[in-house]
Amino acid sequence: MRSSSLPSIVERARPLLGTYVAIRVSGVPESCAHGAIDAAFDQIALVHHRMSFHEAESDVSRLNENALRHAVQVHPRTYEVLRWAQQIAEASHGWFDVTVARHLVAWGVLPRPRSAYDPDPRASWRDIELRRDGAVRFHRPTWIDLGGIAKGYAVDRAVELLRASGVPQGCVNAGGDLRVFGPAAERVRLRTGSRVRGVVPVVDVENASIASSGRARRPRSIATGPEPAFLVRRGGSLYRRRRADQDRAVTRPEQRAGLAPLPGDRVRRDRAPGLANPRCVTSCRRFVFHRRSA
Repeated sequence: MRSSSLPSIVERARPLLGTYVAIRVSGVPESCAHGAIDAAFDQIALVHHRMSFHEAESDVSRLNENALRHAVQVHPRTYEVLRWAQQIAEASHGWFDVTVARHLVAWGVLPRPRSAYDPDPRASWRDIELRRDGAVRFHRPTWIDLGGIAKGYAVDRAVELLRASGVPQGCVNAGGDLRVFGPAAERVRLRTGSRVRGVVPVVDVENASIASSGRARRPRSIATGPEPAFLVRRGGSLYRRRRADQDRAVTRPEQRAGLAPLPGDRVRRDRAPGLANPRCVTSCRRFVFHRRSA
């Protein structure tokens, strides 16, 4: 029988964030690994319950229902994600915008939230006020969806907690959002939907994050046709990109604040001809930008 005091590889998964989240760690005793994984899952569950578009009592649901009428106090984690969302929106000149929810509702991707008003088509991220007391107020009728940023944030929080717990190597995989930390690189397969026989695109990831919004394995339809892979804002309107374009944009590492390419990154890059700059792409479900870990 293996001693619980010896370092081992421990991997567990739970249904969270609309997918199965898997956490794998190594380099610590099994008992310590399980404790660290439990704490990491608790962090992810907090993001799930506070930032879900679907849960009636989440911060997002309360904002969509009440933030136009009065300021709504939110959890510090939700406030932090909204602050990041505002910074990314400004850096991308509004190409990333959490007020995309009205389009997703109109297309049947998301259910109509519990709200007494319809969104103003002119509303944008600029109409969201983050107050110093931790409250949030909308200045135009709008709905928000944090699906483009909350999952990556949850993964980052889980990794930070695992590292603080003394875990030297690991991976947190939340479906389309994955982060690897530690001295060893890990090979990640990309699900591109390619029909080229015998060809499996891979990337070697070391201390980095990678994200995709691909639906090549599970395409579905919306009210106006096939669900888009990306929503790209141009001149105030939203363009829906074909799934064929999406998979070559997913391996570009970007800095979180300036969204500038990182020198010396260890993730191989590819880019489809004519594809919009990945820094300016808003995913239907998550924003495609990637940060190398410290």
